[in-house]
Amino acid sequence: MKKLFFILTAVFCVLAALSAMAEGEIAAMPFAPNPEEDFAFDAETGTITEYIGTAIDVVIPREIGGMPVRRIGYNAFDCARDYTDTDVLTNRKDWLRLRSVVLPETVEAIEDSVFSYCQQLELFVCYAPLSTTGRGVFMLCRGLKNAVFVNGVGEIDNYAFEGCASLERVDWGDRLARIGENAFNRCGWKKLVIDAETVDVGAFNHSALEEIVLTDRVREIHASAFYCCESLTRILCQFSEADRFVDGGPFGGIPATGVETLFPADTTEDQLKALKGKLNIWNGGHLGNGNEITLAEIAFEEPAALDPEILWEQVTAPSDASGAV
Repeated sequence: MKKLFFILTAVFCVLAALSAMAEGEIAAMPFAPNPEEDFAFDAETGTITEYIGTAIDVVIPREIGGMPVRRIGYNAFDCARDYTDTDVLTNRKDWLRLRSVVLPETVEAIEDSVFSYCQQLELFVCYAPLSTTGRGVFMLCRGLKNAVFVNGVGEIDNYAFEGCASLERVDWGDRLARIGENAFNRCGWKKLVIDAETVDVGAFNHSALEEIVLTDRVREIHASAFYCCESLTRILCQFSEADRFVDGGPFGGIPATGVETLFPADTTEDQLKALKGKLNIWNGGHLGNGNEITLAEIAFEEPAALDPEILWEQVTAPSDASGAV
């Protein structure tokens, strides 16, 4: 009975996904998958439990043995974890140099830390309309450059991209509700337009950000969200309500001078006073360091959506197909 339940549930999920695709709601994965035998698979739960192939560019199949792939398990890519220059004590001397991963639209969840320590991973493309990334999913993926959530994602969970020093861009779609605690701690991302509803504590701590745009869709920004972003030179904010800076002090530890901070031209004197109070909370608040607020028309260029097929070609073209070291 239990097995029948899982089968019926899986069939329902596939039918729902196919129905959504027919209505143009979900973009379908266009890539040819890796062979089914490259994966250890739990058919009852629809979970890939282990990657046992040798290819360094991996496209997850929509189904294995006629059953839909619905979940990527925690240890699925343990073979690619590289603990070099980390605090992890290990006797591991070789690992798969995983370079790119593509998930199909059938996937419903990826477990916490699935790709953590995959230091050679450069590209992640997800066609699954995920509700969350899972915690620490790309932690210390130091080679990761681009992540594309083609059908969007609801939440970038805590520590999701922590330590991704080479990160250039994450295309998270248009339905992001939350960027979690330390989600992009010590990341290499330079310019960023934030349209998430909530930016949690320390979300971009110690990152390499140079320019930030906070769109009007942002409802809450918590303390130390951009703490010690020492390369920051420009902050553009589309709203004037100080209470959106929930705890105050989001920009502590940024440069003492030279940070252009822009708020809308129609900001009132009372709003400006409240903003100065919020942004100068705690020692090291950036306005207290000699930076001032400028009122102006807030104009910025929306970044073009990343094209996963072009990125895939760029990443995979130069290589042979395997990469154990």
